[in-house]
Amino acid sequence: MTNPHILKLMNFLRDFADANADSFAPEQIDYLNQAAVAIVILDEAVDNLVKERDDAYEQLDRYKNGYEGGCHACEVVAVRNQELLAERDEARREVCVWQGLDTATKSNEVARVRGWDCFKEDGK
Repeated sequence: MTNPHILKLMNFLRDFADANADSFAPEQIDYLNQAAVAIVILDEAVDNLVKERDDAYEQLDRYKNGYEGGCHACEVVAVRNQELLAERDEARREVCVWQGLDTATKSNEVARVRGWDCFKEDGK
């Protein structure tokens, strides 16, 4: 899906070329029209590359977390790893909350000082 800002830029270039056709050489008008089309093509290419990158990251996470691999037990281990990480993060949040109550420091700040990411939404 083309970015609406890119479409506005494309339309601007085309409108500018149409409005100034008598002020510029035909090659320059053609260049503006080609630039307008190229901008849309490049935007679509960027969208495709971003999707490919996201797919590659997801695949890498699946291998890293054990959901894909060479053994039959990999997925079972991966599920258990996710459960253990969730338990660890919950325990860390409790520590941060309790320490935060004791020291009048915000729980998120306690986690940051300890180098923990237990309050991040995606857990990463």
